[in-house]
Amino acid sequence: QHDAALEHAARFQDIFGRDNFFIELQDQGIPEQRTTNPQLLEIARKINAPILATNDSHYTHQHDAEAHDALL
Repeated sequence: QHDAALEHAARFQDIFGRDNFFIELQDQGIPEQRTTNPQLLEIARKINAPILATNDSHYTHQHDAEAHDALL
């Protein structure tokens, strides 16, 4: 799966261009992220892609939380 992910990332980088493709990292304490985040870092290094650390944000205002929860 790692080789396929690397191939896909390189392909997306070719499609969107080096300046428009980033590897996103998130850490919400999900156990699987302990495995995937280092793999994503390795992919970013191999294709020389910038790394972008983000939060899992979905709405701007607290009153929008109920609508967001309904969509989930």
